Amino acid sequence: MPNSNPSPVSAGAVAGSHRTAGSFWLIAAGFLGMMAGAGAPSPVYRVYQQIWGYSPSTVATVFVVYVVTLLVALLVLGNLSDRAGRRRVLVVSLGVLSCAMLLFAFARGLPDLLAARALQGLATGAATGAFGASVIDLQPADRTQRGSFVTAVAPTLGPGSGALLSAVLIETLPWPRRTVFLVLAVVYLVVAVLIARLDADSLDVRRPRAPGASRARLELPRAFRTVFARFAPTLIAAWSVGGLFLALAPSFMPEVFGVRNVVASTLTIFVLLGAGAVTAAILQRKSATRRGTLIACGGLALGSMMLAAGVLAHSMTVFLAGCLLSGVAFGAGLFLATAVVSRSIPADKRSGALSVIFVVNYIAFALPPLLAGVCATRFGFTPTLLVYLGATTALSVVAGVALATGAEGGRRACTS
Repeated sequence: MPNSNPSPVSAGAVAGSHRTAGSFWLIAAGFLGMMAGAGAPSPVYRVYQQIWGYSPSTVATVFVVYVVTLLVALLVLGNLSDRAGRRRVLVVSLGVLSCAMLLFAFARGLPDLLAARALQGLATGAATGAFGASVIDLQPADRTQRGSFVTAVAPTLGPGSGALLSAVLIETLPWPRRTVFLVLAVVYLVVAVLIARLDADSLDVRRPRAPGASRARLELPRAFRTVFARFAPTLIAAWSVGGLFLALAPSFMPEVFGVRNVVASTLTIFVLLGAGAVTAAILQRKSATRRGTLIACGGLALGSMMLAAGVLAHSMTVFLAGCLLSGVAFGAGLFLATAVVSRSIPADKRSGALSVIFVVNYIAFALPPLLAGVCATRFGFTPTLLVYLGATTALSVVAGVALATGAEGGRRACTS
């Protein structure tokens, strides 16, 4: 009669597999939670405007401070976990994020908000690389795309989910400008403790800097410039649309559409970023091509026109349809353009070229919404949104033209 009891070796292997799977999902949940915190302040901006009388330009400035500090941290501290170990960077970063949330919760004015956003940006930038590397390190051997899936979805689904959850807490619980931040502060501390206690040796590995390796630097290799120039307008158009919603949607929804409910105002952020995350996840299994990116540019242009039509007609139905279409195109454009551009980077120039992509992305994410906030303060949201969405429509068309035309050499580099 065969022995039905598992051998000690196989039982140990199964237990080890379960521990690895648990570690992976804890890190993935922490990554998503960190990115949710990026969107959590968006609905609270409206509360700040009501309490302290902040203008749209002030609200946009608070958002831009986060983006700028995040970019600086990504460039300077992005590979810190390679040298210091993933666990150490994650635990410290989550502790700093918890402090940033407490600073938000007990803010007394604009200086506190700017400091909280800056602290959040620095911690998020330092932890992003560590989270991304950790999910790759811990992904199951038979699920080699799972880590990439998390790194693709968390930065888009996280802020959308965080904004929606924040809005729900504002509408249903007391202390509307404090509750969500107190909840996040506790969550970050709990996750930090759990990561500190994880049985995962890969989180403690330190990788010394290779000889000749340097800090992040900006570099455009000659062979990369043509492809980058053709795909950069797609990245700029996509991030400009995403930044507008994350920075200003809870502020412009009441004025343009008369929507006073915070949850309803924030739903546009969740629809746009959520649709982008789902689209990017679906496209993970596809080969990135120039033709696919061109279609995404068409979607961005059409989506921007639908959004503008919704603003002009003060129609929430048309506007939400435009959010959905823009979100799908946003996710497709970002994923496909980044994938095609990344393939064209010479291996020995990858760090510097990727840094350029980061800079372009985050400038497009921050600067246009800041200009929109300044213009809305002076001219109002309706004309500002119409001009802004007209500009993103034109930019999407330019991006499509740049992809549809070009030298044969560039065409071969981004095979259709």
